[in-house]
Amino acid sequence: MKISIFTPTHNATFLEESYRAICEQEIREGDDWEWIVLLNNGAKWLGVADERVLLFVDETGIKDVGYLKRTACGEATGDVLLELDHDDLLLPGALKAVGEAFADNEVSFVYSNAVSTDVRNGQPLVWGGEFGWRYRPYAGGNQEAISPVASPQNLSRIWFAPNHLRAWRATAYWKMGGHNATMKIADDHDLLCRTYLTGGRMVHLDQPLYLYRVNGENTWLKHQDEIQTKMWGVFERYLEPMMMKWSKDQGLNCIDLCGGVNPVSGYLSVDQSNADITADLNERWPFADRSVGLLRAHDAVEHLRDPVRTMNEAYRSLAHGGVLDILVPSTDGQGAFCDPTHVSFWNYRSFRYYTNAAYRKFLAAAKCRFQVLRVADVKGWEGMPYVSAQLMAVKDPPSLGPAGATAGQAALRYHGELLI
Repeated sequence: MKISIFTPTHNATFLEESYRAICEQEIREGDDWEWIVLLNNGAKWLGVADERVLLFVDETGIKDVGYLKRTACGEATGDVLLELDHDDLLLPGALKAVGEAFADNEVSFVYSNAVSTDVRNGQPLVWGGEFGWRYRPYAGGNQEAISPVASPQNLSRIWFAPNHLRAWRATAYWKMGGHNATMKIADDHDLLCRTYLTGGRMVHLDQPLYLYRVNGENTWLKHQDEIQTKMWGVFERYLEPMMMKWSKDQGLNCIDLCGGVNPVSGYLSVDQSNADITADLNERWPFADRSVGLLRAHDAVEHLRDPVRTMNEAYRSLAHGGVLDILVPSTDGQGAFCDPTHVSFWNYRSFRYYTNAAYRKFLAAAKCRFQVLRVADVKGWEGMPYVSAQLMAVKDPPSLGPAGATAGQAALRYHGELLI
């Protein structure tokens, strides 16, 4: 097996050090590696006297990272494509562990834990434990960040998507289309979501195999606001299809509430008439406990009399890790009040009472516990103000480990309740 390491770079400062770290790698017997270095936007490097290092120059002037990564991968000849940023290092054992993982032909993607350090002050970079990040001590006073599970609930938001090391089976990479060449940023986030949808096993190597170095020039530091915007675009594009796949894999139903008028493909519709399931949703919902993976409630909950009962029934029906996807007219606009069939009223802040313990204590009747994936004010029908809310049902203890748990269950170990 050949592992193709790919590194587009506009700054060759760290390449010599990266090369030495690659050369020090242990690999499996019979495996080999090559390093694709794509110089772009004026970067200069003479390379090294090593036939395994393939140096290319892109003279298009295109700065979109998706284009540069896809171009670098297009020069690779290996069975596996491993991403290495130009200012980072592979830690000992990386290539051997990757080779061992891809020896299983069912594996399409491999990711590891990483060590992050700020080279400007020598301090480790860590994120708050209140959001569920977990760490182990690493040499030199650093910390090994334990990667979250690659589930839709995590993949849909860039913070919890797998960080480095990241490696794809080459055939799987090209089957899903590779990096989006039009994306300036968030290209990896987009690709990871498509990796999940394409299928194949996504394997977590619970080892520190990558050193991520913060130097002040990192993309996420320079383009933070733009990344946030792009991330939510990726979230909107992929959460629903990923959750539908997750639900199918878990043997769970996808349900469209009040879906009799405009049924949506892939869901079982539930309504008072003209639906797959006929029911009055003001009463007990016709679903067994924990039998639903995705509940679609677009233009639905405002037609149900009791908001607390609605949220309790959604929670009861959803499996651990299942998602309630609500789109509802906001009381910030006329849409909430102009329809005479609307009998309950919602806005951005309504969901605090089901997700935030400080507010939930005021609702004795609320028996649900949701975690926010996203709550946002959006434009809906005829441009009127709506609220879009994606909430994840939290049922089993947050300490539940991955052994014997579903992907959704394991995902909940890594991040706690987000407040809105």
